[in-house]
Amino acid sequence: MYTLWSARAPEKNSTEYLRLTNLGVTFDAGEGRSAKAQAGYQIAGLAVALAIAVLGGIVTGNKVLLFFFFLSFFFYG
Repeated sequence: MYTLWSARAPEKNSTEYLRLTNLGVTFDAGEGRSAKAQAGYQIAGLAVALAIAVLGGIVTGNKVLLFFFFLSFFFYG
């Protein structure tokens, strides 16, 4: 689990980190995020990605619309 979501790995000096390393689990220390905090980061990232996609679609759609609008004036006066 800690290789896929490395930020959820326990912090370096925590008891959970020491317990897992004593069991022989090898992983890098993380930020110690909870599942709820990790979900919040992922939802925020999804919202940012969707906002950029929608904004890019609006800009591209307006650019294409203006191109065909001026093109129709060129051919049809």
